[in-house]
Amino acid sequence: MAAEYDKSFIVNDGVKGITPIRISLPKPPKYYLIAGHKLEPEDQYFKREVMPEKLKSLEKDVRDKLRQKDREQRDFRATGQLIEDETWRELESNEEYYAKEIEWIKKQWWHRLYGYWFFNNGKPTYIDGWHWFYLNYWPIGNERKGSHGLPDYRDRDRKQFLFFRYSFTTCETFKNLDTETGFAIADENGDYEIIELPFRVCGGVIQPKNRRGGNTHQGLCIQYEVTSRTKSTDKMSGIQSYTKDNALEHYNMKVMPAWECMPFFFKPQWEGDTRPSELSFTHRKFEPTLGGTKLTYANTAEATAFDGSKQLINLSDEEGKTLETDIIYRWNVNKNTISTGDGSTIFGWSYHPSTVADMNERGGMQYKRLFEMSNFYQRNSKTGQTQSMLFGLLFPAYDGLEGFVDKFGNTIIDVPTEEQKNNGFDRGYGAKEHILSTSDFLLKQNTPESLKSYREHRQLYPIDLTDFFLIDSGDTGINIQIIDKRLGEIDALPRNQKPSEMFDLKRIDPSNKDSDVIHIPNPEGRFKISFVPHSDQRNKRVQQQVFDRQKNAYKMAYSPIMPKFISCGDPFQFNTKTQAELRRDRSRWSNGGGATLRRRDMSIDTTDVISDWKSYGFVCTYNNRIAILDEYCEDMIMMCQFFGSLMYPETNVPRLYEYFLERGYGGYLAYGIDPLTGKIKDKPGFFTRDKQKLFQANKDYIDKRGHVENHDDYLMECKQIPGIEYLTDFDLFVACGGCIMGDQETTAPITQKEVNKRVVLSGQLFAPYRY
Repeated sequence: MAAEYDKSFIVNDGVKGITPIRISLPKPPKYYLIAGHKLEPEDQYFKREVMPEKLKSLEKDVRDKLRQKDREQRDFRATGQLIEDETWRELESNEEYYAKEIEWIKKQWWHRLYGYWFFNNGKPTYIDGWHWFYLNYWPIGNERKGSHGLPDYRDRDRKQFLFFRYSFTTCETFKNLDTETGFAIADENGDYEIIELPFRVCGGVIQPKNRRGGNTHQGLCIQYEVTSRTKSTDKMSGIQSYTKDNALEHYNMKVMPAWECMPFFFKPQWEGDTRPSELSFTHRKFEPTLGGTKLTYANTAEATAFDGSKQLINLSDEEGKTLETDIIYRWNVNKNTISTGDGSTIFGWSYHPSTVADMNERGGMQYKRLFEMSNFYQRNSKTGQTQSMLFGLLFPAYDGLEGFVDKFGNTIIDVPTEEQKNNGFDRGYGAKEHILSTSDFLLKQNTPESLKSYREHRQLYPIDLTDFFLIDSGDTGINIQIIDKRLGEIDALPRNQKPSEMFDLKRIDPSNKDSDVIHIPNPEGRFKISFVPHSDQRNKRVQQQVFDRQKNAYKMAYSPIMPKFISCGDPFQFNTKTQAELRRDRSRWSNGGGATLRRRDMSIDTTDVISDWKSYGFVCTYNNRIAILDEYCEDMIMMCQFFGSLMYPETNVPRLYEYFLERGYGGYLAYGIDPLTGKIKDKPGFFTRDKQKLFQANKDYIDKRGHVENHDDYLMECKQIPGIEYLTDFDLFVACGGCIMGDQETTAPITQKEVNKRVVLSGQLFAPYRY
């Protein structure tokens, strides 16, 4: 009895920080039509196609005959095209003799177009036609005995190629989407209702990866497979990489060797010599004309390389290494080469693989943003497309790890089964434990060299989402070992025991803009909260009337009562062009960041050892892109009011503290001391121009408090920031650093009597003061 076939497959599985994607699979044909159906399960595994001996002899005889003629006759040349033509003529003139071989060729074309079913250890298994073509006809230099340079079958690749094809053909999107964010909404069972649109919704795949996965070869194979059988007079396929030389190398060192090994029945006629500078296809046996459809490469990494062309398949390789151009802008150009009408009609496909360990700070940051714009679960309600028109794809490094794949192509991820042991696998652990054991060993050495090797190992063998974007700009000094350990502890907790949850903060009376603030659980909320003060400690404030000289009227003014928290807001701004160059999305618009830090409670923490304190730590984080700046400012007021917290704002953008003053919340603003004069500063908060100080504040906090920090979003920003130059792109990092600086640069809370003394009748409502 055969095992039940898989009705679906899952990608983005096993990667912490990203939601898995499940895709349906076709039903199998009758079992007697599936390859290997007569074999015992232990003998059922993928086997490559073997060309019949008659066809091998035919190709060799024709080639030898024509080359002999070439040597004997000066005016005759045995070109590759002539050899292919003569092979077809010999086959057609002897159809009866080659009857079985012709049927075999037809079967090859069937699998190329429609895929392949085979029994794999008793289970009916389907692989896509692109994958079948790759396994049988695309040499990658594999040195394994008996491989003939062809790739081995891997279940990881099976899922990857199936996802490629899905992205190339799908018209599906989610029926229920959040009207503001575009995120898909699941039903009460966690399922998503899918609808089908009358047009394609995806233009390709973006995939950060570890080394030696064969991804570039796979993209090139798909390019050749589609281009060499597509009739078109105006379309082409292009290779583009981080430099022009690398694109040329892919063509010469990968495409050409595969082309030269291609059997005659998969090799259409082309323009040029035996090894042309580009593949321009003129015709093939079953299609009199292909119209000059070509496969070529870009002679530049710049965005304009393919501008104005129509691409069938675009390979944008190693974008995370790109220094020569803006890859998001380049993709905005290229996506109009695979579609028309502003993306309304998609006819091509684009693949964007990039090696994690090779990403640099500029290309890597842009690549990260492009990946974030490719969230499968965030769609345009009209077009069904993601922000980028791409789908993001990830595989943890242990899936397909060399040395941990059984003869059926399945990765031994965890503890090996008895069957796998009996089949010769002699390790008592799986691929995942292998990678993690190396990381743990390096951590335990706790030397500068081992810790550096630890970070490099996480880049080479990424498992978590943050590992895929460990982009270096030199050594930041932030201890990612502490961060990884704490993130692992948080991740291991059951969902109902996570130390921080998402909430919305709302006014209890929406008609009264100064009413008390309440917290409402919401998985899509704006505030991540890990500590909620007791009900009698929330919204604790002093209210009194003051005279606003600017408006010549009395108004209510507020200040906190004995604040035990300090907050910081990093307001978004319309960046300068220079600042925009450092942003991962290349946008002029940044996020609004915010955080609240619980200050040391001397009644709880009497020791001076910060790592042992119980009261000190972040209790709220906020990192959102809000369309209206004043709406963000109001969120910051509600956060301060709810916790009874001071606000120590980043003042490069003055609107935040100005808004506090205008709304009558100047009493919540905290002022530091000018280190040059020793006097209270004229403005509240700090300027991010003191980047080193801000960076050091976060570094020190992680060293002393990272092991108990409850906000994984903050920990991940600390882990991912490449260097000081990128503060403009890590708004939560800035806000949390501002909280730490504010705690250090302002005094302990003063008495309410002192607060009242500082309320003055002035245009600012409250004189500058600090706590």
